[in-house]
Amino acid sequence: MADYSDLIARLEKAEGGDVALDLAVCVALQWAGPHAVGSGIQNVRRSDDEDDWLFYEDVDGPCCDLTPRLSASLDAAIALTEKMLPGWRMALVQDGPKLVEAILSPNSMDSEIGRAKTLPIALLIATLKALQSLEQKDAA
Repeated sequence: MADYSDLIARLEKAEGGDVALDLAVCVALQWAGPHAVGSGIQNVRRSDDEDDWLFYEDVDGPCCDLTPRLSASLDAAIALTEKMLPGWRMALVQDGPKLVEAILSPNSMDSEIGRAKTLPIALLIATLKALQSLEQKDAA
């Protein structure tokens, strides 16, 4: 079972977009970005030489792509969330700099909330919390 607690804590401290965090999320979730859409994607990992490249394998063999800017782009964070949690409802709230939240819910009774300095990061936190919660329920 995956434990995203450390990654969530890192995201909660983030001030804004951070490629190192983007890489960490992609590797933890084995997501190579919206352009890598095959079901056979595996072994997503960071490059040894380039800080902002992801390497992975798909049915055609080895591939690489720039790391999606998940922590800086709301569109990228939404794409990840929709891929990882299909059918979940999403609410994004920003009321000045004090309140930035992302709320994800599979139904009307359960939800996961991410709070951060920016909406993309709040959405990443909520997504990781939801995935961790699902894995814990499946393990029980």
